[in-house]
Amino acid sequence: MYSNFKEQAIEYVKQAIQEDTAGNYAKAFPLYTNALEYFKTHLKYEKNPQIKEAITQKFEEYLRRAEEIRAVLDDRWTGQPSIGENSYVKWKDVAVLENTGSGSHLAGEPKMSIFNAIMETLTDANITLIGVCGHDKSHSMTILLEEISTRAKRDNLFDVVVKVTVKEKPSLERIQQEIANVLGISFQEKKTACCLNFNGNQKIVAARGRQLWERIKKEEKVLLILCGVDTQLDLAKIGISFGEDHRGCKVIVTSQSNEVLFQMHTQKNFFP
Repeated sequence: MYSNFKEQAIEYVKQAIQEDTAGNYAKAFPLYTNALEYFKTHLKYEKNPQIKEAITQKFEEYLRRAEEIRAVLDDRWTGQPSIGENSYVKWKDVAVLENTGSGSHLAGEPKMSIFNAIMETLTDANITLIGVCGHDKSHSMTILLEEISTRAKRDNLFDVVVKVTVKEKPSLERIQQEIANVLGISFQEKKTACCLNFNGNQKIVAARGRQLWERIKKEEKVLLILCGVDTQLDLAKIGISFGEDHRGCKVIVTSQSNEVLFQMHTQKNFFP
């Protein structure tokens, strides 16, 4: 489990360097700080002294870079920080970290493609909530999700595969209805005049959530793909039983924002 902290940290570092190189310091700073938090957690569990030393060294360099950027953002910097030959942070630093093996693969071994990595993660009984960071309408994301769905069905990895596109202003009722359509659920609630208000809608969402929760638990293996999640969703409120409640239910959340994935506590994230 602890190796995942390092993987998460590396993904944040990649994004931070991208934004840093482009001069987007306001975006780079929180990415660096997120990476530092994950590296700090990983270091608590790392047993190999050589790996621990290598990560500690990079941790200190990323920390210095984050402090430099914070100084710029606070208008306390007299010069412009940049990524270059004399900079603390370079792309090759990421390669060094990726090759510090933690038991998952040997240093220098080619990394699996994003698709293969996600498919392997879907077979991990300890991971039920997966994040994919990217634009849900991009060609590459569309192909990736279609291939995941197709392979999951073809190889009988799941009994049911449900894919729902979450719009900019998500309606929990609509999301529930789309999941219900695939699962063959017919909601019986009636929207009377007294229910057409916020509290009434909340009651409808709660009633539907309970029904979906019980229905999903009846499926031994189910995969739900939620596309284009731009704000934190309460999966339990929707009625999605996963994790300790249902190990056979896997959820893939795609979002343009890694912050949303962080808020939703995805256990493993991918950045295609």
